[in-house]
Amino acid sequence: MKGRFVVGVITLLAAASAGAQVYKWVDPKGVTHYSDQPPPAAEKKVEVRNMAAGGGGVALPYELAQASRSNPVTLYTTSQCNACDAARKALQERGVPYAEKTVNTPEDQAQLKEAGGSNALPFIVIGATKLSGFEPTALNQALSAARYPAERQLPKNFQFGAGVPASPKGPSKEQIEAAAAKIRMQNEANERNRPVPPKPAFQF
Repeated sequence: MKGRFVVGVITLLAAASAGAQVYKWVDPKGVTHYSDQPPPAAEKKVEVRNMAAGGGGVALPYELAQASRSNPVTLYTTSQCNACDAARKALQERGVPYAEKTVNTPEDQAQLKEAGGSNALPFIVIGATKLSGFEPTALNQALSAARYPAERQLPKNFQFGAGVPASPKGPSKEQIEAAAAKIRMQNEANERNRPVPPKPAFQF
């Protein structure tokens, strides 16, 4: 039985590393449970670990994890933007996990518009709710409507991730050509090193 339990936990942790959520809770009898399914509603002290989320896979309190899963928050910012800094600070002070995407190039701007934004930054997406600019009251109301806790509940070891370009750059033309040349050279080397089959001892 113990061996099966260990295998089960390892399987769940592997699922977490692939992006799934793992729930951990202790029932009234003191038994610790691990599952990829939410626990009974009566259970209050629940940890949720999501390896795909920010924070390096740190376990989040159940209420916060559910809000983050149902209504993920994305913050679009740009450099030298006081309102962007204020919005970021507000999210962090309330303890809201978020993904930050920076808008500094035409490609980033195209991604911003595709997400429903305009030229006004910051642009904040909370599930289906979209906010242009930063207004503290509107942000807090949207977070509360999305069932984010009013008080910070993040673990002390949680770390917010750094912003990444809204439109990640692909490989440059030079990099693509260099990679293709390397593959050609490797194929040519393989052809040269391919052993020549021996001639048959008898021929007509």
